[in-house]
Amino acid sequence: MTRSRTHRRSLVAAVLVLLAGAGCGSSSDSDDPEATATPDPSTSTTGGPADIGFSGIMSVSAVPGAPTMLEIRDPDDLAGAPRASVPLPDAPSSVWNRSSFSADWQYAAWGDDPIRVARFDPGAGEYTELFTLEPGAGGYAGGDVEYGNVAFTPGGSTLWVETQRGDDVVLASLEVTADATADDLTDSALRLPGGRLGADDPEWRFASTGEPVLVTEDTQVAIGAGGDTSGQPGDWRATYWLDEAGGVVEPAVSVWAESNVEAVYTEELRLGPAEFVVVAHAPTEIGFDDGADAAREHGVVAHATIDPAAETAALRPLVPVGGENQLALWSVVAPDGTQALICIASAEVPDTGTAYLADLAEGEEPREAADCGRHTEPLGWS
Repeated sequence: MTRSRTHRRSLVAAVLVLLAGAGCGSSSDSDDPEATATPDPSTSTTGGPADIGFSGIMSVSAVPGAPTMLEIRDPDDLAGAPRASVPLPDAPSSVWNRSSFSADWQYAAWGDDPIRVARFDPGAGEYTELFTLEPGAGGYAGGDVEYGNVAFTPGGSTLWVETQRGDDVVLASLEVTADATADDLTDSALRLPGGRLGADDPEWRFASTGEPVLVTEDTQVAIGAGGDTSGQPGDWRATYWLDEAGGVVEPAVSVWAESNVEAVYTEELRLGPAEFVVVAHAPTEIGFDDGADAAREHGVVAHATIDPAAETAALRPLVPVGGENQLALWSVVAPDGTQALICIASAEVPDTGTAYLADLAEGEEPREAADCGRHTEPLGWS
């Protein structure tokens, strides 16, 4: 089980309304009708980016029948109303993830028919359309063209998109700026061998350098304790891809319990080419107790170092497993690596839990922040 399948699919399936349930629960106890009103975007986003800050826990509220919003909350005040809500006009209530936005949150991209690219307008306090990538005849390189799997480069504003003409699927890119247009899109040398435009599990990932690389079963690396990847009790297994720079791409480290049930640690923050902060996520098809037993030695959040040359992986606990069934439904780590917000699964209702704010540097007991669930998964922490 790797992040490329479980985590991406959860993002596709989920409506990302961060702690909406917790917010509604806190306001329903009030007799003041204004306390339950939706925050007015015009009052929360005036003054431009300096006032918005684009700093905090970011999520997309994408509820059918309501305007799609990028919402910003403070990590220590998750149950309250968003500190700021930025409208994404005409955006669908569908698939959103961190790569839907540029690193500074100034640009956003969504859809596939067409793909719309928007820019934050500080005067209007919302994202407004900058240009579209229209499918059909008359593509920028001539002939029929289709687009899929659009994503911004981590840490930047370069937009990558699968572009298909006939049976040929190529990755193309452009640097999104205030005056960017669809005509700026330029083909790369990277072609998808299967021609699977817009696949749920794309054949490419971003490398440690920030550039896209092809990933296939032939290029995946799997290493295990003592060279054994069969999953014996107490064993671990690391799977990843290597890029041309020798960096690890999208690692997942699995640990087996006595019952041969694995806890899966996936990347939350890249510290270096082969060094990460990882979190043990609750598997979806098994009981949490067995997974938590497997994770007990390594904690809920761990520091992972993978040595591809020596074929070894090391996990050092940063946040211990302090109780029963403590695995994360989701987690998000602060950009400086000092804190993590972790949604711990509930033993009674596996899709719900409690969010805890953990100090990764001091190793103190995490403090409770709010209720959470699979439907409350944030995009990122900025």
